[in-house]
Amino acid sequence: MMADGRQKNGGARRGAGRKAIIPEAIRLQGLEAGRAFALKFLEDPQVLETLVALARAGELWAGLLLALLPYAYGKPTEQVEHGGVGGGPITIELGRTRDTRATH
Repeated sequence: MMADGRQKNGGARRGAGRKAIIPEAIRLQGLEAGRAFALKFLEDPQVLETLVALARAGELWAGLLLALLPYAYGKPTEQVEHGGVGGGPITIELGRTRDTRATH
């Protein structure tokens, strides 16, 4: 307590500041547990039956699968292909640009 009767509220509060670094072994253990759960969930015949029924009814929330599939089977690699017209090479024309604005 302070001299005028107020309670002291300053200083570091619990949870403030830099967070503790999680050791790699514990982080990997958590990832493996998540992968095991996702695999067990997605490969359960009753769960698959329910997911198919929901999909056929148009009531399947895609976010559920988008969240679980990477845990179970890994995130797919993304490939971006760059190409010109019709998939051919990209053509670049070098030269001066002409100013189309009126000059006075």
